[in-house]
Amino acid sequence: MNNNQINSEQKSNSPFQRYLDVVFIVFSMITITGIIMRFFRIEGWAITMIIGLMSSATLFILSAFDDRGLKGFKKTFHIIKSFTMGTFLIGVLFKLMHWPGGYQLKYFGLFSIIILFMIEIFTAFFYTKKIENNVKYTGILLVIVLAFNLINNDWRYLYSMVKMNEQIENKIQSIDSITSANFKTINESPDSLTKFTVINAIKKSHTLINKEINYIESLKKHILMECENSKLDTVTLKYSINKSNYDIPTHILIGEDDFSPKSGLFTAKELREKMNELSDNLIKIVEELEKDKSINHDFSSLKKKIQLIKPLDPGIDESGVRMSWESTNFYHVVMAACILNITQVQLEVKSVESTVLSELSALVN
Repeated sequence: MNNNQINSEQKSNSPFQRYLDVVFIVFSMITITGIIMRFFRIEGWAITMIIGLMSSATLFILSAFDDRGLKGFKKTFHIIKSFTMGTFLIGVLFKLMHWPGGYQLKYFGLFSIIILFMIEIFTAFFYTKKIENNVKYTGILLVIVLAFNLINNDWRYLYSMVKMNEQIENKIQSIDSITSANFKTINESPDSLTKFTVINAIKKSHTLINKEINYIESLKKHILMECENSKLDTVTLKYSINKSNYDIPTHILIGEDDFSPKSGLFTAKELREKMNELSDNLIKIVEELEKDKSINHDFSSLKKKIQLIKPLDPGIDESGVRMSWESTNFYHVVMAACILNITQVQLEVKSVESTVLSELSALVN
């Protein structure tokens, strides 16, 4: 072993490097702990992941300033690789927390690592005639990450959701046509006290339902525009290029913590509140009809159907944690699925309108 190799090993095993290695192991364990906590839905996972991943990313960036006795191209390569790994970990953190920019950071870091990995393979094989263990491990990691992303972004899965969304939208249009025809029939029926009372109730319910439908349409457009980074409200799910993005919809609808969905404009919690409010207001309209002595009809079945549009929590999952309606439908769910779920809510609202109109029209006829 010559003097240059000895000096290189001494520098690579410097106190600074040994300190970084120990600290990196500690923060790696913290990150793994955060992942386990997240899997078992233990509160505090978010701050644990932030500490672990941000600290690990910082250590990678700091390691760029430890030259390890490298010179020339190897030194430059080491610096670039350290900063790239740091960027990738920050991107992973942003993705896990559903913060804006996580998608871009993660894939910038990932593709940069792939390029650096190919360069490292080339230099290791053609200059030393062997591939070191750290290069092999990096390659295995990249294969796993790429496989996961390919599975996660299966275009056939996304295409099927787009088609299902179109089918539901067509069904909504069909219900609209039937509803319009029924309302026309009621208007053409002979005048009576019951007719005016019923038409007034139908108009009230129609106003409430239209308001809810308009809100749902605005919510879908908002999600699409944010995912496409577009200011045009003409963007559609079919022609969206970010159907597989789940960071932005989660950030808009749920927030960082699925245990406690955030409140505010265009959130899943607001959608749930509006659905509950619509159900309560429609039932009040039906109860007003019940008080009318000229109408002799049992509305109990209709009120039960109206109550069905209220979003319900699915209950307790396998790990014993109570799941919310918001998190089940919109947390860590790709944009195409989010739009599909919201369109399904829209269909439920229109179906209730059709049910209300059909039962009330029977009173007039």
